Amino acid sequence: MNIYILEDNLIQQQRLERIVKELCLNNQVRYRNLFSTAKPDHLLAQIENAADHQLYFLDLEIKNEKHTGLEVAQGIRRIDPYGTIVFVTTHSELAPKTFAYRVAALDFIEKDLPEAEFIQKVEACFLLMNAEPSL
Repeated sequence: MNIYILEDNLIQQQRLERIVKELCLNNQVRYRNLFSTAKPDHLLAQIENAADHQLYFLDLEIKNEKHTGLEVAQGIRRIDPYGTIVFVTTHSELAPKTFAYRVAALDFIEKDLPEAEFIQKVEACFLLMNAEPSL
């Protein structure tokens, strides 16, 4: 599994990276690469050869960029139709808009949640993604 983070706020990007690394370690989740960027084009270029079971954490609004997180999610779907997309944002009012883009996001996590709740939601995404399929 590769993990991708699209976040234009460096503090939030580092926070999410730290949480992801800690959760992977604590839950014994293996990943090949963790790629973080503030540039939508850089993220999309990295996933050209995506393998199965990719996890994407996307901010919805990216400053000084023409692409929003929703447009990036559409690009991801074209390249990686089975990847797991999670939106991480301060714009909870945009949650209903994600359905119009038809990107099938797993979750919508608000950045301003209390830290423990934020971590719990990120962890739930990992656990769902790594759950053994039931018959």
